[in-house]
Amino acid sequence: MEGTGTPGWTLREPLLLLLLCASGLHAEGQYEDHECVGEGQDVSVDFHYNSRYKYSFKAWQRVESQGPPKTLVQTETKNEDLNRAQVGRFVVEDNPTTGIINITMMQFQRQDVGLYQCVILVEPLVTLPYPVWLSLCPEHLSTTHRNHRTVTQPLSKPTAVIPSPDPDGTGVIRVPFFGIVIPVVCGLFSKSLVFIILFAVTQRSFSP
Repeated sequence: MEGTGTPGWTLREPLLLLLLCASGLHAEGQYEDHECVGEGQDVSVDFHYNSRYKYSFKAWQRVESQGPPKTLVQTETKNEDLNRAQVGRFVVEDNPTTGIINITMMQFQRQDVGLYQCVILVEPLVTLPYPVWLSLCPEHLSTTHRNHRTVTQPLSKPTAVIPSPDPDGTGVIRVPFFGIVIPVVCGLFSKSLVFIILFAVTQRSFSP
């Protein structure tokens, strides 16, 4: 009887591992935001963090294809209300009271296209969800302005581009916070389901 159980498990194992890997890759793909920015526009992104990091320095980085990420701007103060720093076109504003970091990139250019991340400068480094891929919108989209507060339709993916006008006439794009909650839940559910299936098959394989 033991000889018949072993081949069955041997055949199941690669299939389960493949399923697990596929689920993991799918979930990881959801953990990256994608935003379209009009050339010359300002783009603003908010990140939330745990209160235990309220007195830690934060930084905005560009993720390079090779080598370590490049820090574009970082906070250098530990005020109770607001910590602000600016380097060129890059601005970081950390509000410890609300636990929100606001990143602003002014006058987005073609050379700015790429992957960015907001990090907390502790050991080990903490990357806040989610890294965002900023791309350049087609020319006709760069002049489209809509107030993000008037959008009521549910966001199934964090890919919506929702510019809001400012006094200078430059569009400011804010990444919707709730647009990234759904992918997190789906990713966790997907991984949980895979582990449940893996556990059930394992129990059946080793049962007499």
